[in-house]
Amino acid sequence: MNNEDKVYEIVKSAEFAIQKNALSQSIYSCTPTARKLIAMATSFLKKDNLTVSFTISEFLNVLSLKGGNQREIVKTAIKELDNLKIVLKDSIMAYESFSWFTRRGMDFEKNEIRLTFNSELAELLKNKRGHAKLDLNSIGKLQSFYAIRYYELAMSYRGFIGKEGNTEDEWFFEKTIDELRELFVLQEKYKVTSM
Repeated sequence: MNNEDKVYEIVKSAEFAIQKNALSQSIYSCTPTARKLIAMATSFLKKDNLTVSFTISEFLNVLSLKGGNQREIVKTAIKELDNLKIVLKDSIMAYESFSWFTRRGMDFEKNEIRLTFNSELAELLKNKRGHAKLDLNSIGKLQSFYAIRYYELAMSYRGFIGKEGNTEDEWFFEKTIDELRELFVLQEKYKVTSM
């Protein structure tokens, strides 16, 4: 069993998602509910199968989503995934844009959400090192997309020894305002930093 197989063995339920640091540090924007759907789907992802399914009830319970018209909230988030793009950027020279999923769907009668991750994105991520263990309950408590992004960024730097000088269980990272504007796709949304 190689090191990456051991990482996937940590997760036996939908309480945690193992996510590649390259995803945590990528460029994308979406609603908090769509981001929570991605986190839940990641928690069920297996190395040999890019299609995941889970019940709508599991999604609502694990991520502590309450109130409002839940069916419409989930339906809207699934539809949002149709056009959601993610950009992986290693340096100024490396830039790739992908859709997260190739298939998305839900069935209210079966109480099921079914998502198929993009195989090209999955293949590219195989060569990326490092991962973070994301607590779905913690993500579920966060109401803002930006709070979720800060959480996943911090977890991706956990124990990252290098230019940041982190030690084990230290989550320090530093980004400039321009870097955050790019990561959170804010250049077009808010043209002036003070906004």
